[in-house]
Amino acid sequence: MICKNCKGTGSGGLVNGIPTCCTTCYGSGKVISKELQKERGLNVPFNINCRVEVELTDYGVMILEKHYHDLGINEFKFDGKDSKYRTEMWHLMQTFGACLWMGNRNIPFVRNEFMIVGE
Repeated sequence: MICKNCKGTGSGGLVNGIPTCCTTCYGSGKVISKELQKERGLNVPFNINCRVEVELTDYGVMILEKHYHDLGINEFKFDGKDSKYRTEMWHLMQTFGACLWMGNRNIPFVRNEFMIVGE
């Protein structure tokens, strides 16, 4: 979903490079238009409360299930379709942060990528 006021164009003016009428879009995990993202390049604000999606490797599934086991939730079993897992970015980093470092050959996410998704 995009901002109802500007339709993702940022026509409400900019404050610190953020479209003023889209400020709520950034904080809620909503996505602005592809054109505005391309125009801004990689300098797109990202809130850690945004929802993200990752495709888990077998190692990633093991880490996720261990995380819930360590919390005392032993009956948790990941049953995601196509190994896709959605959560907020802060939770993804809390769960997988200890196994994410440069040069790690045993990665939890396919292609080491995550996608920003809407609500």
